[in-house]
Amino acid sequence: MKALWALSFPWWHFVLRGGIVYVAVLFLLRLGGKREIGQMGAGEFVAILLISNAVQNAMNGGDNSITSGMILASTLILLSGLFAYLTYKSRRWANLLEGTPTLLIHEGNCCAITWKKSFSTYTN
Repeated sequence: MKALWALSFPWWHFVLRGGIVYVAVLFLLRLGGKREIGQMGAGEFVAILLISNAVQNAMNGGDNSITSGMILASTLILLSGLFAYLTYKSRRWANLLEGTPTLLIHEGNCCAITWKKSFSTYTN
């Protein structure tokens, strides 16, 4: 029963690993485009699920204890809250983390160049 709670690394390893993976995945998703969660296609949704599975070992380093899971979950929630606060307080952070809007339709006319850049079709 004690093995469920025992850490195989110091607690700060999990905080550091979780932080690095969180920022890296956030950066990679930001590079992936401007789609919101509700606009994701099936392929993008599957990619998100696979990314979460792929980075699991990078975060926990093979430690499957309950304590490490709680430390990682707390780290991810705190980082999410921190980035939400930063984007609320600073327009620069908001633009960096969330991006800027792309004008697809202006005065009833479609902007063909921005449609192509956003990999959208007119039927979307």
